[in-house]
Amino acid sequence: MSDQTFYSEEAKKKTQRQQIALGMASLVTGMGLGAVVALLFAPEDGESMRSRISNAMNEGQGKLEELITTLESEYPDLSERVRKAVDQAKQSTPGMGNGTPAEDESPASQI
Repeated sequence: MSDQTFYSEEAKKKTQRQQIALGMASLVTGMGLGAVVALLFAPEDGESMRSRISNAMNEGQGKLEELITTLESEYPDLSERVRKAVDQAKQSTPGMGNGTPAEDESPASQI
């Protein structure tokens, strides 16, 4: 707030309430205008947009499942190798341990 002189606490609180009300009204007006502009410039209706998003998600999920199947068939022991590599990295990195506070040497644990 600016350096205004108030003659009472009541006047000061009234001014603060008016400023908060003005800010909230501006926010709501801006959100409303933004929603109207978004609807006016939307290239598609909501149903077709949701359909496109859903189809893209399903396609991506299908590709991910194919990739997982391919990796599992080409590298049957891959998950075990990754798990061992992660365990080794945890053991060789200070503070990673097995998660117990006594073994955790990270700077954050010393705070």
